[in-house]
Order: sequence, then structure tokens, then C-alpha cells
Amino acid sequence: MDTRFPDLSILSPQTNRFQLLKLTDRMVVCIVDNSSFPSDSFITPEIFMPLTLKQANTICEKALEHARAKNYAKLTVVVLDESGNLKAVQREDGASMFRYDVALGKAWGAVAMSCSSRALANRAKGNQNFFLTLAATAQGKFLPQQGAVLIRDAGGAILGAAGISGASGDEDEECAAKGVEAAGLKPDASA
Repeated sequence: MDTRFPDLSILSPQTNRFQLLKLTDRMVVCIVDNSSFPSDSFITPEIFMPLTLKQANTICEKALEHARAKNYAKLTVVVLDESGNLKAVQREDGASMFRYDVALGKAWGAVAMSCSSRALANRAKGNQNFFLTLAATAQGKFLPQQGAVLIRDAGGAILGAAGISGASGDEDEECAAKGVEAAGLKPDASA
């Protein structure tokens, strides 16, 4: 057991299902001992590649390019990683200063709740008090309004979220999805 990662110690000796846990600066690799599972199960190693700065910048650039091609209002794009940390942000010339806060709140809510801001907006309609409490608990960073998509890898793992503010919610979401797709990732705007 590697004592440098005490939070991961539950994965090794006690379950006897994990042979090796290797952490590098860019990925987490878990090698699974298949002998402890039924022979008909298929278990493969899990690899997690976090959202890169290049991908986040591509999302911003391509989302803004799409907005200009469609002649949408001036936008601000915020890209967060899977932990809600800022990875990239771009505010178009002429976009109001408040757009950053709104885009951040949309993206932060999406990644925090593991669903698109469209889904959060739908859920908030039926449980307003709970969502007001969430917003207060998140110190204002939580905004359940359409305009943010989850960023998923090819396997469906959440890498982060892209939130946009400036146009309509549908237009913001459309631009976010186009940016994520252009970065070679999967946007999740499911309701």
C-alpha cells in the first residue's frame, strides 16, 4: 500500500481486487486483478485523462467562433475541470462584466451536480427552495439556468463543464456544445 495516497488505501489490500494503483501528473491508472471476479465478467483497467488547457482553450475559441458565425450576442465562456476549478475563460469584447459570473455559475452548478444546466433548470422548477439553498451554500457560484454542458470523454467520464452567458440559454448551450465537440470531446446537455 502506498502511504502517499491514504485516501486510496481502501482500494488495495482490504478488497484484494487491485494489484497496482499508479498516479502520474496526467493520469490515474488502476490495474484490476480479474481473478477475484467471476470468469464471465469483463473488467478492464480504468484510465482517467483530465481536461487539458489546450482542450479548454479550444472549447472557448470554437464556442465564440460559432457565436460569431450565428451573429449571437457577445458571450463569455467559462471552462471548469471535474473539480470545479477554472481551466479557461474568454470574454468577448463588448460582453458585459457580469457575463463571467453567470457563465461560471452555470458551469459550476453543472459539474457540481453531474448534469447539464438544462437538467438543473428543469429540476429547480419543482424544488425551488432546495435550489435556493444550494445557491446559498455554494456562495452564489451555483446557477441552475440553461447554458452549460458537461464535458465528457469517449468513455463517458465527466472531465468538467463549459458554461456560457450572453445570448439566450438555448444559444449559450448550443455554443458550448459546439466548442466541446471541436475539442474532440462529448458535450452532455441532456435534460
